[in-house]
Amino acid sequence: MTFDPIAWAARHGATPGPPLDRAPAPAATGAVLVDATSLLCAADPEVAAVTVESRLREEGLTLGLFPERYETASVGELVTADEPGAGASGPGFASLVAGRDDGLVLLAVRRRPAAQSGRGLLVESFAAGCEAMRAMAQAAVLPEIALLADRESADLLLAVAGDPDQATRSLGDGQALLILIAAGGHGEAAARAERAIAACATSLVADLGQNVARAWATSRYDLASHVEALRAVGYRLDTVRAWYRWSRLAGAFADPADGVWRGRELVGATPHGAVLQDRVLHALA
Repeated sequence: MTFDPIAWAARHGATPGPPLDRAPAPAATGAVLVDATSLLCAADPEVAAVTVESRLREEGLTLGLFPERYETASVGELVTADEPGAGASGPGFASLVAGRDDGLVLLAVRRRPAAQSGRGLLVESFAAGCEAMRAMAQAAVLPEIALLADRESADLLLAVAGDPDQATRSLGDGQALLILIAAGGHGEAAARAERAIAACATSLVADLGQNVARAWATSRYDLASHVEALRAVGYRLDTVRAWYRWSRLAGAFADPADGVWRGRELVGATPHGAVLQDRVLHALA
């Protein structure tokens, strides 16, 4: 199945307005100096993040943190926005900054993991999924990727992913999708994923399997290009993020005042709180 963002926006009641400007493309080239011994990389803030990652992979290294628009943004833009990794647990992109070096941004990098293991899980409600995320974070078993999406957001993300195994049909009213992906050595990643699942077992309704997690992971940067396509024809899909401590998260579930469609996700989880991410499709006059 091929996702058509314009048809999707029309189905959800949005009205196109004047086309919006596209974001400028980042520089494809620039200074990227890798210090593999120190696990550091000095990069020109204007250089594309994908250029930095490509250079790091030549050394068996990785940024290890990839915001949703990573493929279309510069290093400096991602640092300034401090966006969370797409579905990632932990702090945002600015946490990679280790300092400055002759006008370059000094980034802390890591070695590429040998393996990944992921699952798509159905939870009874978004609130129950939030509690599951808190339990995993505070038990120190939260994987590198831990994304919670309500039914509306799951419909969008899995449509972009091609809806593997028709997973969205499994979500009932009020239910939510939890994506967990652990990284590590061969065998270690799978064991870490299983420990995370065990920690939140009481909230789970069904295990949707590895294909759901794999399809989402493969397509997780595609939404940014679809957002640009919508902008070009006068639709606007905004993503608004705010960090909440766990004790105050439940009070943040009020619906936004505007927008014809709203999807909600939880990312960036730590033992202390997480980032609530609202996607709102605006009807433009």
